[in-house]
Amino acid sequence: VRIRVFGSDSITKLPTKDLLNRELILELKSGKINNIDLKEYGIQIPKGGIFVGIEWLIIPENKYIENVEYTNGEKKQYTCYGPNLGVNYTLVPNTYEYYAGRWLKHDFQLVKLPKIKEKRYFDLAISITVTN
Repeated sequence: VRIRVFGSDSITKLPTKDLLNRELILELKSGKINNIDLKEYGIQIPKGGIFVGIEWLIIPENKYIENVEYTNGEKKQYTCYGPNLGVNYTLVPNTYEYYAGRWLKHDFQLVKLPKIKEKRYFDLAISITVTN
């Protein structure tokens, strides 16, 4: 995956420019917590906060097929790219997706998955420690 760190637009509250001063590509370890130290990147956190982005790399090693059933009964098959990441349940969706040149709030409740409870969303399990 490619790790991205974006500033936040003060008006739209959507991600803006990338705050990393160079590319950060990681090979994540399956079934483990992956710790990443970003000190060497000299990121200054803006007043409006940051967004942490995960960009899946479209490479053969990451490819798999996913069968999805929607809440309306429709079934589709998709070509996807891993890795799959851990998530946390939340009452308010906070995950965004960059698609077709714009940022969209991602609503995982549209997909019928057995572990998602009614009126619950999930966000990527990412935590950040900020130091001076």
